[in-house]
Amino acid sequence: MPEGTAAPLLAAEERLLEPFLDAYAAYFGARPLVRPDAFGATLTFPAGGAPLFEQTIGRVGVFGSHRPVLEHLTRLGFAWDEGGFLLTIPTPMSLRARMVAAGFGRSGYEPRYYQNTSPLFSARPWVSAFCQGFVPFAVGTRSYYRALRWMVAASPVMRPWRNAVASLLSVHHDMTKHALLTHLVPGSEVRHIGQRVEGVIGTWGPIAEPIVQFFEGELLGYCQAIWRDLRAPEEFAPTFLAPANLGQLHALLGRRLREGRRWRPGVRVEAEGHRISITRPGTMGVVRRERG
Repeated sequence: MPEGTAAPLLAAEERLLEPFLDAYAAYFGARPLVRPDAFGATLTFPAGGAPLFEQTIGRVGVFGSHRPVLEHLTRLGFAWDEGGFLLTIPTPMSLRARMVAAGFGRSGYEPRYYQNTSPLFSARPWVSAFCQGFVPFAVGTRSYYRALRWMVAASPVMRPWRNAVASLLSVHHDMTKHALLTHLVPGSEVRHIGQRVEGVIGTWGPIAEPIVQFFEGELLGYCQAIWRDLRAPEEFAPTFLAPANLGQLHALLGRRLREGRRWRPGVRVEAEGHRISITRPGTMGVVRRERG
C-alpha cells in the first residue's frame, strides 16, 4: 500500500464505525479494540460475551488445518482464540488492500458499507449488493441505534431483542462468514451469479426468501465445502470452477430462482441441507454434508 494511504482510509472508516462501536459497548459492556496497521486497521471483539455469539461468529476450523491456508488467514488480518472463534478481523475497507498484497486482488466480493437509518430490515439492499459484487456491511447511524435500543426497552420480547443482537453482531458475522468464505470466489462467477439473480428480482418489491437463502445458505455451504481440506489458497479458484463442482452450485441456484419466481410475501423458507461432492483437481472426490 502506498505510504500515507492507510491513515485517510482509517479516518473515513472510523467515522462510519464509531456509532456502531459505541452501541456495541453500551449493549454488551465491552468495546471492540481498533488496532491501526499498514492497511487500515483490525477489530478485535470480546470472546463469547454476546448472546447468540456461538451461532453467529465464524470459526477457523471451517478452513481446515493446512498451514498455507491458516497463514493466508493471518496475512489477511484474522486471528482466533483457543476455541477457534475468529475474534480479530480486518476492517471491511482494509480487506481488499490485504488481498492485493497477498496476490488475490481480483477475487471475491468487495466489502462495502451501507448505513441503516431504520430498525425495519429490508432484504433488497442486501441481495442487490451481492448482485453487484459486494459483501454488504450494515452499520447504523446514532439515531438508528437509539431507535433500536428504544424498541427493545419498550417491547422486550424475542424479536426486538434478537434484532438488536443481530444488528450489533453483524459486522463480526459478515466478515467471518460472508466475506471470508467468499473472498476467493472467481470474479467471473461473482458476475454470473449476480446477473442470474438480478434477472429474477427486478428493481422493486420484496426479495423472495428462496433467493435470500441462496446467499445465506447454498453459496456459503459450497465455499465451506471447498475450504475444508484445501491445501493452499491458490487451489480455491480451480476447485470452485471445476465443472463437476460448479454444476452443483448452478443447479442449487437454478432451483432457488425457480422457487423465487413462485414465492409470495409471508411464506417462510427454511434453510436446507445439501450433499455437495467436491472434486479436488488431480484427486478423488470428497463428499461433504454441508448446510445449504
